[in-house]
Amino acid sequence: MMDGESIGETILSGIQSANHDYETCSNGWWLTDSGAKGPIVLSIAERLCAMRGAGESVVLELPYRYILEWSGAGPARGRPPQPLSGRGRADIVLLDNDGRPACVIDVERVWDRVRCFSSLTRLRDLVIQSHDRENGSLRQGFLTLMLAASATAERSAQQAIEREAARIGRLVRSEFDGRGLQVRCRSGRVRHASRGSPDASRAGDWAHAGFCVALSTENLGSP
Repeated sequence: MMDGESIGETILSGIQSANHDYETCSNGWWLTDSGAKGPIVLSIAERLCAMRGAGESVVLELPYRYILEWSGAGPARGRPPQPLSGRGRADIVLLDNDGRPACVIDVERVWDRVRCFSSLTRLRDLVIQSHDRENGSLRQGFLTLMLAASATAERSAQQAIEREAARIGRLVRSEFDGRGLQVRCRSGRVRHASRGSPDASRAGDWAHAGFCVALSTENLGSP
């Protein structure tokens, strides 16, 4: 099974590639202009599939209840946390060669504090509920999204991306309770693009990059 660093790099490159492909087929639109996250999910899954080990699997839309059941950690006392109840599904799940969940990835198109904190809470509870020191298989969860920004009189598009990534990272580290999990925020390579658009507000110099938050039972290194 890939380590967290490799998974994170694959996620970030998958976002970058998904937006580039969408821009090509849509004649200039970005994923942040549309309401679909499917291209990001598929792009990340394809790259993970190419890197998986013998017997490992990459599955989409796996119900949370299956992740909890298949983790092998045994049932937790009491009811599962509220975010895990109902019919929720994880966007991408990596299964080890025994068919057990090892990593869960949820995708958001853009940063929205309420929605992203809700996703992070769900991922945190999944990881905590689905592992213990002896038997549990699930060790990592990732929330990923795309950052996009245009140049202004005060800063370049890349500087705007870096500023937004730093702001989100500070917010997550200061307000999100990992409940003992390691939390790391990181952004990917910035891609620049000069955009022409019928909508003048979207024209000009732009940049985009992938961003993800990793939650892990193991040491992730420096944030």
